[in-house]
Formats: sequence, C-alpha cells, structure tokens
Amino acid sequence: MENKEQLLEKWHRGSGIMHISHLITASRHQRFHRIVGTFSSSLSAIVATSIFVAALEDSSQMALYYTASGLSLLAAELSAANSILNFPKSAEAHQRAGSMFQGLRRKLK
Repeated sequence: MENKEQLLEKWHRGSGIMHISHLITASRHQRFHRIVGTFSSSLSAIVATSIFVAALEDSSQMALYYTASGLSLLAAELSAANSILNFPKSAEAHQRAGSMFQGLRRKLK
C-alpha cells in the first residue's frame, strides 16, 4: 500500500503529464486551424482566378475548367471540415484543461 507522500508524488507527476499534453494538443489544434483555413482560402482564390481565365479564353480548354471545378469542390470541403471540426473551440478547451491541471499540480507541490 502506498503512503500519502507516494500517492501525492504520483498525482503530481500525472497532473504534470496531463498539463503538458493538453497544452501540446491545444497548440496542434490551433496550427491545424491555420493550415486548413489558409489552404482553403488559397484554393478559393485559385478557383476564382481560373474561372475568370476560362471565361475569357476559348472554350477548348476543358482541362482548365475541370481542374477549377475540382479545386472548387476541394475548397468547399475544406471550409466545411474547418467549420465542423471547430479547431479553435477545441484548442481553447485543451488550453483551459491544461491550465486546470497546472493549478492542480501547484496545489500538490
């Protein structure tokens, strides 16, 4: 059977691990949000430009039209995924949980 000091030390180590892991996850979710948002915005700009180019030139460039259509679908899917997954909210929740474990860790010390 563990004594109180060993138990407190075990909890202190565990809360430290949880504190660090939540902060790492929060940082990762913020980075995912930036990457997906940037990629989605870039694709939307490329699609808009491609559509204008295709409209100005002759209609024999169907490959450009299909590429623009595919990129348009991909941009829409990325935007939807970014909205559904809600990385900022998840990152904030992990940040809050990390702070709570940090407070617990300080109390245990």
